[in-house]
Amino acid sequence: MEFVPLGGALDPMGQKPPIGGSAYALRDRKSSTMICVDFGAYQMPVEEQLRRAEEIMLIPDEPEFLDIGAGMRLPPTMPRLNNVISRPDENIFFEGYLPDMALFEECERTVVIVTHGHADHLGALPYLRRRFPRTTIYMTRATYQLGEWSWKDAIKVARREGRQCLFDEFDVDALRRHVKIIKPGDRLEVGPFEIEIHHAGHIVGAISVLVTKPSRVFFSGDICFHDQHTVGGATLPQLPVDFVVSEATYAGRIARSREELEGEFVQAIVECLEAGGKVLCPVLAIARSAEVWWILKKHGVVGQYPVLIDGAARHTGEVYITHGAAPPEMRNYFISSPSDRRRITSGTHPLVAIAPSGMLSGGHAVQYAAALAGKRENLIALTSYQDPCSPGGMLLRVRRGETVTFCGKRVQLSAAMQNFTLSAHMDAHGLGQMIEQLQPRETFLTHGSEENMDAAIAQHGGGVTKALLGAEYQI
Repeated sequence: MEFVPLGGALDPMGQKPPIGGSAYALRDRKSSTMICVDFGAYQMPVEEQLRRAEEIMLIPDEPEFLDIGAGMRLPPTMPRLNNVISRPDENIFFEGYLPDMALFEECERTVVIVTHGHADHLGALPYLRRRFPRTTIYMTRATYQLGEWSWKDAIKVARREGRQCLFDEFDVDALRRHVKIIKPGDRLEVGPFEIEIHHAGHIVGAISVLVTKPSRVFFSGDICFHDQHTVGGATLPQLPVDFVVSEATYAGRIARSREELEGEFVQAIVECLEAGGKVLCPVLAIARSAEVWWILKKHGVVGQYPVLIDGAARHTGEVYITHGAAPPEMRNYFISSPSDRRRITSGTHPLVAIAPSGMLSGGHAVQYAAALAGKRENLIALTSYQDPCSPGGMLLRVRRGETVTFCGKRVQLSAAMQNFTLSAHMDAHGLGQMIEQLQPRETFLTHGSEENMDAAIAQHGGGVTKALLGAEYQI
């Protein structure tokens, strides 16, 4: 049996983006059967990200070099940016960024098991299903519902931008008819492979995949061991395994406690509101919007101040409500009329707006940020990792008081800018916990920056290695 990273891992020359589309295969040559875990798309190369960011904003001359998290550092020089787009930051797919599909052509029987609903893990599935219609696809119901929204949004965005999408509505409809729904605790048999499904804790519907035969191989997917307000922490198999294939987004760093981060997040928001200001919480459309609302609810902000949820956060919030990860009450905070948006952009009363995109690369958050950035009493509270080349990552480098061109108009950045990385990934402690409990002979690191992978390898020593794109590992 062979383990083959198809995408999302580092290649030997480091030419592919390390954080991005994830696809990892187990192949049994004797039966010509392959199990693939996930099929997303690579993160866009830096040049493409910068070109798209140029449509958002104009920043002043380059401030100092800055570490912004997830093992990523902003480059010492940045472009000058202008104008605006309205586009989520997660749903852009190009054929050159897809995982390798050669094994789908070589194997007679192929199965894809999807770990969760983020686009870098399932974004290209309609295209894959069109190319290889005999492929069987498994995922949880929540993952399918989030994926369906993501695929349809990708089509809509492509049309708005005047480019061709890799798939269309017919591909999405065809996929709906062939997806098999699974849940944690289920067991599958695929040729010689026997499989167990485990709860991953990352977002609603997220799973990890344990292959129990012929060898015991645990695919973590994106995994989170601490409880969130929307989902509980991950569960691990109780017996040792032979191999672990683990995400490494933050696996080389010790994260601060979630309670501490939430406390600082809420404190900053309350201080702004008490001073008469407005708060914008840019959120990743899938998962983070409901989590941020829950945090504000638990700490009493919801109910004391207006908290409004806009854009794609309303659609993905419905999935969370459907699966019990958020209460129906959350619908009362969805923006439903233009007057609600005017309250955010031009009203005078304190409030909180929750809207995608989380990196300020599209969606209603861009317009809200432009409206709020010019007033000193306001706060833009970023809630997630900021890509070095995203507008959010760039804006963190702008000194308060400097002038930027945002949404086509010049604005003095007077509002406070803070980043609270409310992570839903395991850190170095989590990786150590997983290795200690599962006792694998070898742990393959994927889906993370090389810096984080190297740090994790240094901490855990032998038996932990980087998975190389296209390499074949006998296991």
